[in-house]
Amino acid sequence: GASAMPRDSFSHEQLVVFGHIPKCAGASFWVEVAPRVPLSYPLLSDLPRHGTLARGCGTALGSHHCDLRELASCAGGQHPARVVTVVRDPVSRVLSEYAWAIREKPRKVRRGFVGQFDWPRNDWNALGSVFSMEELAKWIDGKDNTAHNRQARFLGGLGEPQAGRCAHTNSTKTFAAATRRYGAAKLKSAGFAKCIAEDQGLERDALRALRETVYFVGVAERLSDSVRCLLENKLGLPPPPPPLGQSRRRHIHESAHLRGKVPVELRRRIAALNALDGEVYDAGKRRFETECPNVVVVVVPAKKNKSSPINIP
Repeated sequence: GASAMPRDSFSHEQLVVFGHIPKCAGASFWVEVAPRVPLSYPLLSDLPRHGTLARGCGTALGSHHCDLRELASCAGGQHPARVVTVVRDPVSRVLSEYAWAIREKPRKVRRGFVGQFDWPRNDWNALGSVFSMEELAKWIDGKDNTAHNRQARFLGGLGEPQAGRCAHTNSTKTFAAATRRYGAAKLKSAGFAKCIAEDQGLERDALRALRETVYFVGVAERLSDSVRCLLENKLGLPPPPPPLGQSRRRHIHESAHLRGKVPVELRRRIAALNALDGEVYDAGKRRFETECPNVVVVVVPAKKNKSSPINIP
């Protein structure tokens, strides 16, 4: 069982940093983890121990989703950080981002398009208020779509951290980093999505970070297992008592109007455009299954009128 696996020695001087990849169920994961970690363990996250958003290193830069290099810069190198993150099937992740954007657009308009995500303004302007398969297909094929291969970008990074908001929530910063990396002419002619998709160096750096920098990688589709493995197998904490997964699910939006309705051909198109993320997700799953081979989570059914156990649509 999981309790028989060797545990890493954990120094309380080593900072645990949560790397929150957008639309990978990170909030749902962290609100299960953080309350179960003793106060003596240093944590750095945009999701504090009491389980709400908008605190921590990321928000000091105006973001909930700093990439690994931005987190390291924000942490100031004071501790050898142990980075924890969660990966998700790239097709589900991209569809979740689109569904979130439909719901979020009215608030974005009110706030002047500040914050999540780094979509080009044209994409926000074209987004309707209700789901449309035709609009989804056009968005998927947009040449400057920043949703594709977001997990690879998060892990590999487009460039050195710059002052200001984290790139994943700031389109100006994202495209400035891409211009420095690819050149203005190539970025204009090929488009952001293609430049990223063909970037073998980004893929290499992302996979290396997953092997060498990330301390623990969870899997969104096995969220309760991921919570237990981090706490018990990696941090050497007592196994969390059931029930797991009773906290309100947060920011998970591949909802009923998408689930089971997106044609297979379009899902295949999304997968092809997110090949880098496919490699990252597969590598993350393999590592998780190696480090957490026998994790078994006891899930107690939720009481009436309570949220159900963690379930990623």
